[in-house]
Amino acid sequence: MSGHFIVWMRTAGLPHFRKLWGKLDTKVTLPIYVEIHNNYNTSQSSSKKSFVLATASWLGGRNVHLGIAYVVVGCLAFFIGLIFLIQHMRSNKSHADTIQLSWGG
Repeated sequence: MSGHFIVWMRTAGLPHFRKLWGKLDTKVTLPIYVEIHNNYNTSQSSSKKSFVLATASWLGGRNVHLGIAYVVVGCLAFFIGLIFLIQHMRSNKSHADTIQLSWGG
């Protein structure tokens, strides 16, 4: 099976979606000429097809704010975990000692 067909048949999570057909790893020069064959007619349903050329950065596609939010939340979780680790290492309590429990032991 074609990888393009597998991506096309994957169910989209939202009503408005984009599906990656391919990736260009070379430098693109203008003008770009594209030949499109209409193999699936969309006039019977209320859907539309379009052709999009887009760029992507290391943070993702069109919206870099989501990638930045992931990095910020990941760093925050790392530092909170580091604070808990330092607090655990500095405590002199033995966590396996039942005598230190509030109800005795």
